[in-house]
Formats: sequence, C-alpha cells, structure tokens
Amino acid sequence: IEEHLNLPTVDALSGNGDRQAYLRAKVVTDDEGRPMLRAFMDQDSALIQVFAQSDALIVRPSQASPALPGALVSFIRLDRR
Repeated sequence: IEEHLNLPTVDALSGNGDRQAYLRAKVVTDDEGRPMLRAFMDQDSALIQVFAQSDALIVRPSQASPALPGALVSFIRLDRR
C-alpha cells in the first residue's frame, strides 16, 4: 500500500501534462532542520544512478499547476530495506 505524505519542495516544479508523474527526489533539511523535498534536476528514466540516490517520489497529478518553492507536495517515501 503506497502512503502519500506531504512536504514542502525546495525548488519550483513545473506544471504537469495529461499524465500523473513521479519525480525522483531526495528528502533534505533546511537551515532550521525541517525536512523538505529536492527533486533531481534530470528526471530521464534511463538514469539509474538518480533513482538509486532517490529516497522519495514526488507525485505530480495530471494537469498540476506549477509549484513555487515551499509549496507542499505529495510524495511517496521509498523504503530501501
């Protein structure tokens, strides 16, 4: 069962088209120790190293509007057990 959580994004995210998208991301902390999500700049599906470094997938629904830095976004935590 996938559980969607919410955290603010570090960087702006572009709007989304007709398909739901999953952006590979890393949970990081801001200067005050609060968790945030940083999407990897290159989302090319052929980049295995980016996926291996990811510990979260940002869920961008179809027709999602652009998200400004600090906006809460839905994500799925990747369990690396």
